[in-house]
Amino acid sequence: MMQVLYNLLHNSIEAIEENGTICIYSDVNEGTYNMYIYDSGRGISKEMEKALFEPFMTTKSSGTGLGLTIVKRIIENHGGTIALHDSSEKGTTFVISLPIGR
Repeated sequence: MMQVLYNLLHNSIEAIEENGTICIYSDVNEGTYNMYIYDSGRGISKEMEKALFEPFMTTKSSGTGLGLTIVKRIIENHGGTIALHDSSEKGTTFVISLPIGR
């Protein structure tokens, strides 16, 4: 899960460039822990949203396009999901949902 947070925060830092905000907040809903990662960057284009978790998809000149693919695989291996919660020119929010073990 450290790799998940590293990749998502690294993407957020790149999205906000020099100035901006990154917030991490969470809630619990019906046995599921939800973590939201928000950045005030430029958002994700509608075209890119469709292939967001596909291998080798990137808009970065130096990126491999594997970061979100790896993130998704790790979260799924923990029984969870990751989704694009919201994206606009005002920022992007991803939500990670994980089952709470009892």
